[in-house]
Amino acid sequence: MKNEKQIRDKIIEHELAINRLAEEGFGEVNAMIIENYIKGRKALLWVLSDDEFIETDEYEKKIEWELTCTRASEIF
Repeated sequence: MKNEKQIRDKIIEHELAINRLAEEGFGEVNAMIIENYIKGRKALLWVLSDDEFIETDEYEKKIEWELTCTRASEIF
């Protein structure tokens, strides 16, 4: 089983990967990869939490907003 530091390091790893991909652009492939990293990050946060459910935090909201804006601009 992983210890708390290893889990927190993995969360940081996910955030760095998301940020790198976001800088490259929110194309369809990057968007799918980012969504998977977001899910993984949320699962790691859940492991550290005593709560049954994890709410969307500000970091996740920011990334989801960027994904939504990009997809909306592709439609119009």
